[in-house]
Amino acid sequence: GVIFGYSGSTGPNHWGSLSPNFTLCSKGILQSPIDIVKDEAVYNPQLDPLERDYTATNATIVDNVFNIALRYNDTTGTVKVGGTKYKLKQLHWHSPSENTINGQRFAMELHMVHLTEDGNITVVAILYRYGKLDPFLFQIKDQLAALYKEGCTAEKGDPLPVREMTKEQAADLMAPLEGSYRHNARPLQPLNGRTVQLYDRVH
Repeated sequence: GVIFGYSGSTGPNHWGSLSPNFTLCSKGILQSPIDIVKDEAVYNPQLDPLERDYTATNATIVDNVFNIALRYNDTTGTVKVGGTKYKLKQLHWHSPSENTINGQRFAMELHMVHLTEDGNITVVAILYRYGKLDPFLFQIKDQLAALYKEGCTAEKGDPLPVREMTKEQAADLMAPLEGSYRHNARPLQPLNGRTVQLYDRVH
């Protein structure tokens, strides 16, 4: 695959020229991540709540070089957005967070990547601040440690809810990655006329 990074000659400013498949990185106008300015978010009464239906299942933990991910089979569950069901395929973490709220960047950000049968994608993002132990990350602590040990010896291929994890858990998540990929947050992108819409269940 194409080698890219988060700084220097293979960083975000150069992604559009690294491969013909990456041209949208330099020409696209509807890119993420973004800064969510709470006072500018527009309440949309037509938005439905996020319908999540997940079940406990086995997953494969993977060091993708540029992030740590969990890959799932087709039985782990779905999220329903705009009347369409998307199957959870994988989740991965960014350090620090990619999206910001009122200019504030958080410790980490989890992306839950979902797909439809015809390849459409929706991503649920969850922001983390440092604080209490995250029970989900606690469950995969041993697997992260094993991945880190393997990586050391082998060549590697508010109104808005914010969860908490400890600094140690954040370090464990990034430890298997090489140093330059431990800060794997993309730069913020302009809205270019887009509106951040707000769902508020109390209305």
